[in-house]
This record gives sequence, structure tokens and C-alpha cells, in this order.
Amino acid sequence: MCCRPDARARASPRPARSATTPCGHAGLFGTARALARLGWLLWEEIEGAGRLGAGATLAELCRPDQEGRGPERALGFDRPAPEQSLTGRLLGRLGPRGAVGHWGFTGCSLWVDLDRQISIALCTNRTLPGRHRPEGVRALRPALHDAAIELLS
Repeated sequence: MCCRPDARARASPRPARSATTPCGHAGLFGTARALARLGWLLWEEIEGAGRLGAGATLAELCRPDQEGRGPERALGFDRPAPEQSLTGRLLGRLGPRGAVGHWGFTGCSLWVDLDRQISIALCTNRTLPGRHRPEGVRALRPALHDAAIELLS
């Protein structure tokens, strides 16, 4: 959990804001605390908690995509790049399972280190003051992930 844990999020992608009907690309919105908790619940389900009955499906969505085209991804999530990853130098590097997560366009992201059992949520607004200057969030994300893992390890 990072930034203000009580911060409220709003739909930022312009197509989602202007849509007259519900649309799936608007994102998942909530507090950093709730987002980090979601990451922990996903990890628990993958480990067999059985509350949602979706552990096997979630585990499959976290499995690396074997196609080998483009950046490394899982079937349902992103995975850290092998080199110069925006996830930093530590996230997903402890054991064989690695990490899975999602980079939100607006700067909100959720990453779960499957071997360390750590969920990291970041809620920012990378589109303020303008969406064409991502340098700040590109520097913040790896620094935050590395600091969180160093603190919790």
C-alpha cells in the first residue's frame, strides 16, 4: 500500500469517462489499501484458500505465457521484464514463481510477488498535469517496489 491509503480514485481514461454505458476498460478503482488487499486475496486463492473457488483458474492466469512473443506476460497479468524492469530489481526475483501484476495507465498498479508473499499497490495520477510526461511514475514505480521489498524482507 502506498501513497494516501484513503485516496479515492475516479475513472480517468477519456473513453471510459464519456461512455454512456458501462465499459470494462475503465479500470479497477479503490483505495491503495483495498487494492493491496485484493492482491493478497489473489495470492491466498492461488495457494488454495478456496473461498472463491477460483484458485486453479487464478494460478493458470499467473502462469507465464509460453508463446514467447513480445514482453514476458502471464495469461491474465503482466510479469516483470528480465532486464530494466519498471518493477525494480527485486520484485519477482526471489524464487521460481516470480511476480504478476498490472500497470494501470493512470499510474495505479498492483503487483504480487508470489514467492515473497508480498502485495504492493500504488495509486497515483500519472495523467496529472499531463498524460504525455510519464518520466515521474517510471522512476517512482521501481524505487517504490525495491523499497517495499527491502523494508518487508
